[in-house]
Amino acid sequence: MDIDADKRPAVSALAERFEAKSFLPTCGDIRNFCAIYDIDEPASQSRAAAIPRLFKCLAAMATKDVKDLLAHNAFSGPTQLGPLAEAIRQHGRARRNLAPKTTQMPAV
Repeated sequence: MDIDADKRPAVSALAERFEAKSFLPTCGDIRNFCAIYDIDEPASQSRAAAIPRLFKCLAAMATKDVKDLLAHNAFSGPTQLGPLAEAIRQHGRARRNLAPKTTQMPAV
């Protein structure tokens, strides 16, 4: 691809992250990216089918925007939500354990 020299390292790093599934790891993440950046979604539901459209868009983006995607780990998918999900689960467990036990009244 024809990419500006100052943008090439950032696009290359995003390509490596894409390959490692830490950038746009799921088809849902790709659909979201396509919707945000007004890209026609690929007909195929595979990540590989999206590569040409995604990286053509990245090559056309402003260098600052591509670097921001890289720096902010944008579109990294749900894996970053693991610690939050675990904290919610632990809070729920603690809350269930602290809830007052209700006793049933004997039948009359």
